[in-house]
Amino acid sequence: MSYRTLVNILLILIFAFPFGVQYLNLYVFPGLDSLYNWTIRLLVFICLYLVAKTHKVLIDKHNLPIIVIFLVYMIFVMIHLFENTIPMNKMLAVSPDWYSFLLIFFTLTLLMLLSRTFNDYVNYQQLCRCVLCMNTFFLVLYAFRVNILLYSIYDSAEDFYASNLISPFIIDTYASWTIFASIYILKNEKNQLFFVLSWIAILASLILIFICNKRGPMIYTGIVIASFWYMTKRFSLKAIMFFLLVVLVFNSALGYLTDLLNIDVFKRFTMIESDGASGRVGDFSLYSYSIEQILDSPILGSHFRILSYPFRGMYPHNFFLEIAMNFGIFLSLLFTLLVLKIIKKSIRIIKLEPNSLFFPLVLLYSFLLMQSTGTILFNIEFWLPLSMIASNNFYKINNK
Repeated sequence: MSYRTLVNILLILIFAFPFGVQYLNLYVFPGLDSLYNWTIRLLVFICLYLVAKTHKVLIDKHNLPIIVIFLVYMIFVMIHLFENTIPMNKMLAVSPDWYSFLLIFFTLTLLMLLSRTFNDYVNYQQLCRCVLCMNTFFLVLYAFRVNILLYSIYDSAEDFYASNLISPFIIDTYASWTIFASIYILKNEKNQLFFVLSWIAILASLILIFICNKRGPMIYTGIVIASFWYMTKRFSLKAIMFFLLVVLVFNSALGYLTDLLNIDVFKRFTMIESDGASGRVGDFSLYSYSIEQILDSPILGSHFRILSYPFRGMYPHNFFLEIAMNFGIFLSLLFTLLVLKIIKKSIRIIKLEPNSLFFPLVLLYSFLLMQSTGTILFNIEFWLPLSMIASNNFYKINNK
């Protein structure tokens, strides 16, 4: 097996297989997720060994700051964990014990060290085809297996866990990746089969995102798609007519499904004022408690989770508030500037280099999603594309 093949198998496992593994682990082969994770770790170690053997460059001056700030962030996190102000098993989206925490930490660190190697050897056509086919297959399979109506009724993570369902945010993430892979294929390939499959996947994924009934993924997926459309300046009459046709088909399909299932996919938007954006805004909200915690320790930071009740152990559901809580204002400002610089580079790639647009779209979506949900802790869809795009070998138009 060639080194290039090994690298692409690793990337396909990371981006094309997670939802399928979750589905099979939940309903068919319990314990498959453990085998999947150890397979990735094994391939990572083999790749690093081969890189060391061939004396290839692992880090360059462009992605070094991202890797350094990730390690600094993790040092801050581990200091807070050692303080044991909040037990690990009482914090949201934190490993329950040190063993699993360190295992994930080392795996993500090693993946980020392979960023340049991924850029050198990635086959975007293979990767995006696999993401399209695997995610579409398992998303549709899951949609037919469960009562999809439950996603319009349940709201909390406990409800889904108790009902043996996959979280709607997980579904939305992989549905979005499917859309981005389809966009790559539509932009770069002429294969008629994959052209048809891509449009089917986009429509099915959008419908699934709306049925999952989460405001953030609906908004941010729409922003990324609209931004791509705008940045590529596809404003010919033919393109506009085709886009309107797609919107019409999507709206008709969504309307048919919502009538059939008797659900209101826009219910969550009508509740923004009454539920305070799910407890994020207001005098006694996630954001107000986070801001208060930042102001109590603005220089060095205080903790990567909220310390005060009733939100003790939760993350702020906002990228900027979370890093300011952890780093303090000055270090978080430096980190923010680095991230925004790479976001800017991602936008240039989407506009000028369609052959490399998959990871920039993933990063843009992940960054937007963290403005209202999610955490940066072990967020592989944020950290890995961030490190890859930061590298000076990601694309060939750096100096244009």
